Amino acid sequence: MKFTIVLATGLALLLPLHAEDQAAAGTAPNKPKPGPEKAFQKRDKNGDGFLSKEEFTAGAKNAAKAEAAFAKLDKDADGKLSLAEVAGSCAKKAKEGDQKTAEDKKAADLAAHKKADEAKQTADLAAHKKVDEAKKAAELAAQKKAVEAKKAADLAAQKKADDAKKTAELAAKKKADEAKAAQELASRSKMLADQKTHAEAERRKAEEALKAAERQVAAIDADSKRVGSARQIQEAAARKQAEVDKNKKIQEAAIQDKADMVRMRGEIQDLRRQVELLKRQVVAQGTRTVSLTK
Repeated sequence: MKFTIVLATGLALLLPLHAEDQAAAGTAPNKPKPGPEKAFQKRDKNGDGFLSKEEFTAGAKNAAKAEAAFAKLDKDADGKLSLAEVAGSCAKKAKEGDQKTAEDKKAADLAAHKKADEAKQTADLAAHKKVDEAKKAAELAAQKKAVEAKKAADLAAQKKADDAKKTAELAAKKKADEAKAAQELASRSKMLADQKTHAEAERRKAEEALKAAERQVAAIDADSKRVGSARQIQEAAARKQAEVDKNKKIQEAAIQDKADMVRMRGEIQDLRRQVELLKRQVVAQGTRTVSLTK
């Protein structure tokens, strides 16, 4: 470990020049970068192919460390460094870098393998979860279908019961309406019969009154004959008045009878129209009942 630090320190003294050469070369695109030889040559001020301690440590920030690095690199202890000594140290450093790269690659391969295993495990878990979810969804769908089927059956049974109840209610209502219509028709017929009977009684009453008037006229005629000629004029006037009253009563009775007949005919026609309307309503109600039943 100490030797690696010393070597790194020695190389660090050469690398600044090497880095400067690289920076200069970087200004021109696609030019080859200078190697450690170029840095060595720049340090070799006298051009003898060696680096003296002064050339090696020139410009170092820490002269003590630079001298220690020089001593480590100077393998033959001849007080100078050859390019081979520096290159050997660089090669060793490169080898260590390659070893580190291999270790990094191995770590990367292990990480990739681990990531692949984790991805496979995640995929397996996702597939298993998907199968479980599909199974659960199928079970829920089957359960929902069974519930819907039961609900549909219940609704159908309820509808059938409601239809039967509605049909029975309509039949009962129809029967009640028919009974009510028949009762109203009978009541109306009885009322018309009573009105006709009353009209006939009134007419008979008028006829009796007319007969009574006629008897009175006859009595007056008999009395006038007994009174004599003095009363003849009065009797004639009385007869005439009686005749007028008689005709008036007859005419009034006839008019009343005619009015009663017209009124009764109108009422009979009204009753017939009402009966016809009730029949049509009954037929229509029956048609609607049949339609609802279908």
